[in-house]
Amino acid sequence: MPESSLKVPGATLRYEVRGDGPVLVLIPAAFMGGGAFEAVVPRLAADYTVVTYDPRGLGRSTADGTGAMPVETLADDVWRLIRAVTDGPAYVFGTSNGAINGLSLAARHPDAVRVLVAHEPPVVELLPERAVHHAEAEKVMAAYASDGPIAAMRTFMVGAGFAEDAGGDPEPWMLMMEKDIDVFYGRIYPELRGHVPDIAALRGGTAKVAIAVGAEAKGEIAHRSAEALAERLGTEVVGFPGDHGGFAQDPEAFTAALRRAVGPA
Repeated sequence: MPESSLKVPGATLRYEVRGDGPVLVLIPAAFMGGGAFEAVVPRLAADYTVVTYDPRGLGRSTADGTGAMPVETLADDVWRLIRAVTDGPAYVFGTSNGAINGLSLAARHPDAVRVLVAHEPPVVELLPERAVHHAEAEKVMAAYASDGPIAAMRTFMVGAGFAEDAGGDPEPWMLMMEKDIDVFYGRIYPELRGHVPDIAALRGGTAKVAIAVGAEAKGEIAHRSAEALAERLGTEVVGFPGDHGGFAQDPEAFTAALRRAVGPA
């Protein structure tokens, strides 16, 4: 299906709908857009109406002004997107901070969510060493203020254990995505850090919430955060193949795991 657009307060979202069956919305991570899921969409579209989109300010979507983008605003965007494509509740999958947006969606608009699969949400506020992560976040914001978005991203990657050194020349893909990286660290990340999901609303709501973790990410910050959240919610974690970005590593196995997590189409 060709790209469509949806006007929401303060932004215009670009999205695509493919396949047939119950609606399944995929929420991307960080500065990524809907294209991050290209490997899994064809596999899901046989049984689901798969909705991918670029969050406000990222990729093909636009956002007004230069102000912060709170988690709640990004979650409400997904709610409006669901309402634009279906009359009933949707299946929702979110990964990393996209999972945090999904958790906010399920807490704020439980009637719009049939099942949420939250894949490794980095809710570091639930970890005992959260003060350490606060300090790392301050380093990221300092790097952004002094040296720009790519420096912020590389500082974050070192703090999260995804890289050993924040120096050196930027890789080509970083330069290609510099605009979106700038939006993330300038407008999204400052609101994201320190965010705590509404545990009471999630426990008491009608939306089913499944917390997923990557089998190869054990011990990493997002993996441990997800386990801590699952404990607070009183639910078991669901194992997915790969690491924090497993949907790109082994799309076939990841798709099978997602089908099991959301239930029959």
